[in-house]
Amino acid sequence: MSSITLNIDDITLLDKPISKREAISQVAQKMIAGGLVKDDYEQAMFDRDAQISTYLGNGIAIPHGTTEKRDSVLNTGLKVLYSKEGITWDDDETAHIVIGIAAKSNEHLNILRQLTRVVIDESALTKIKAITTSQQLLALLTGQEEEPVLETHNQISGDVEFTVKIYNPHGLHTRPAAAFVKEIKPFESDIQVADLDGSGEFINAKSMMKLVSLGVKPLNTLKFVITGSDAKQAADTIKRIIDEGLGEDISSLKPES
Repeated sequence: MSSITLNIDDITLLDKPISKREAISQVAQKMIAGGLVKDDYEQAMFDRDAQISTYLGNGIAIPHGTTEKRDSVLNTGLKVLYSKEGITWDDDETAHIVIGIAAKSNEHLNILRQLTRVVIDESALTKIKAITTSQQLLALLTGQEEEPVLETHNQISGDVEFTVKIYNPHGLHTRPAAAFVKEIKPFESDIQVADLDGSGEFINAKSMMKLVSLGVKPLNTLKFVITGSDAKQAADTIKRIIDEGLGEDISSLKPES
């Protein structure tokens, strides 16, 4: 994760319990004080979390502003809060690491891809809960520990295979990725996806963290391979929701029919 600038001063270890709202506010204020964002970015972070959860998985939450407030980002950077006892983020999710993200243009895709690749394995949560110092957390987030080997496959086959292009102006960032995973999780079929303009490796499309780890950029082509009893229904749903923009306006990039 060498392209992410993060140092000890960017990390705060919390010494008392706080709520989700307090966590978002605290990390936003640190971003403002650090010259990363304007004052109005804090409300944009609350607005984003109200739209769709910013909980990523494995004890990590990544609050950030709405795309409409991207002009309030002054500099790309991160601020981090750590809570050993955890912060109740959603009804059944607990965040130990809260990473406030400020990113100009589509730099957030690289940040998300790098963060998720570091903490994607199942042992990551155990490591996170064992952290006692800022130095340990810095080592984990900057990849100074050995990064896990992702379970990927370069060549696979299934019952249904197809490709689609992503027309979301900011790529497959957390909001459209979360919307995608929510729609396809109910299907029984195994759904694998690869970014043909990226690594080309297939990952489990039902995993939010693995999907974000692809760092899919605008106009990239995804290949889906689906195996199972409801593969056709899953394929039809995927084509429809991507064509509709996953909750975003894609008219600026999508060719007219």
